[in-house]
Amino acid sequence: MIPFSVPDEFSDGKRSWELVPGEPTNADNSLIGKFFEQQPDLIGSPDWTGNPEKYVCSTARSLKRFYWFSGNSENPSWNAIEFNGSKFQQLGGIGAPGIEASE
Repeated sequence: MIPFSVPDEFSDGKRSWELVPGEPTNADNSLIGKFFEQQPDLIGSPDWTGNPEKYVCSTARSLKRFYWFSGNSENPSWNAIEFNGSKFQQLGGIGAPGIEASE
């Protein structure tokens, strides 16, 4: 099986998102930590392990998402957290990100 390749950019139908290379920053990790404090049932889940990939919105830099990808190129899936300042929402889907726009 071929591993899933993380896209450099994608559109979810409303916004365009660009990959930010490298590890999450300390500030990013603080935001992610606050999310998991409020969602303790997700801690330790195989769907949320490893370092996430960070994406920023190309038109609204205050919007950022962190994606945890799993699966392979034929059957990828993902979980994500979208932050808008201190507000956040949990996202998830099957296939490459951006597919959720068709729902």
